[in-house]
Amino acid sequence: MKTKKQILSMVLAVIMLIALCACGGTTSGGNTGGGTTGGGSTGGGTTSGGNTGGGTTGGGSAPASSGEVYTLSLSINDPQGSLLDEHFVTPLQDLLDQKTGNRIKLDVYYSNSLSGMGNTLDGVKSGLVDIGYDVLTFYPGTYPYTELYGTPGLNLGGFEGFSRVLQDYAKAFPEPALDPFVIIARFAFGDFGILTANKPVTTIDDVKGMTVRTTTNFIPWYESMGVSCVTLPMGEVYESLRLSVIDGVHTSVGSLQAFRLAEISSYYTLFTMCCGDSVFAMSRDLYNSMDAELQKAIDEICVEMFEIGIQFAYTSTEVTMNFCKEINPDFEFLQVADTAPFVEAAQTELLRKAAELDAAGHDGTGALEWLRARAVK
Repeated sequence: MKTKKQILSMVLAVIMLIALCACGGTTSGGNTGGGTTGGGSTGGGTTSGGNTGGGTTGGGSAPASSGEVYTLSLSINDPQGSLLDEHFVTPLQDLLDQKTGNRIKLDVYYSNSLSGMGNTLDGVKSGLVDIGYDVLTFYPGTYPYTELYGTPGLNLGGFEGFSRVLQDYAKAFPEPALDPFVIIARFAFGDFGILTANKPVTTIDDVKGMTVRTTTNFIPWYESMGVSCVTLPMGEVYESLRLSVIDGVHTSVGSLQAFRLAEISSYYTLFTMCCGDSVFAMSRDLYNSMDAELQKAIDEICVEMFEIGIQFAYTSTEVTMNFCKEINPDFEFLQVADTAPFVEAAQTELLRKAAELDAAGHDGTGALEWLRARAVK
């Protein structure tokens, strides 16, 4: 009996030892802390070589350098080989290579093939897109101070003036809805104006009676000048101009090349009293999941990309002007004789927009006064 008890005790001890071993730590190479390993994804981007589940949020310290290599999706509106691709996306990748030691690569989705403008920022927030190119005024009511900035009637001296003023304006009147993003670059994406098929525009009287394609934020301004407005996709503008369905189109200089509009038009008048605000934004959650070394590199890149954005806009204008002359030697770029009447025509809408912001609890009046104080006299 005593021998049987000793044997039973030894068996029980072995069983307990096996159970304790089974409940111990993870094996080499196992996933710890709930994160993924070796090719897991963060915020939509793919990674290789390590745990990507331990990112920090809301001011926490960044994880230690892990050597992970990221391939991040970048969604843009323009086609491959476009001016934006050549003069903005390529320099961005070059900086990423240089400052991260080739640890971040971009997988570019061209021509809205991953997410269309007006939806891209939502895609960044949801994780569909890692970095996206979009226009804030395409989200009515979401970025109220940007809508005021984008309302015509503020002569800030063309796209460079708008871009440099925007840097300080964004600090003075921040948009809480931008908190989920890290802004890689934010700038006015080039000169705007009116393209006309047959009639040159140099005075406010020249636009009266025209039918012009424009976007919704510019409609009140054009209507106050006696213009009939229509909204059309840019892909339909060429035929609409050719068939005289419309007399002109309010658009950026760059679109003249992208859509070959100089082939069926004669004049483009530059406006300095309106512009557009474009943004390249990255998921903040994705940024927070990266190590301190990558975060520092991205912070430095954000500073440098602002000037690259301005240079891109200058290059785009120059290349487009030459292109238009090549395909249509009679094409003319014009300036308005006097900007004051165009600016005055927009004041009612500016005041209405500021009052709309005030009613929603924002400082619309203060923001408008701030912008007017920086306008070109």
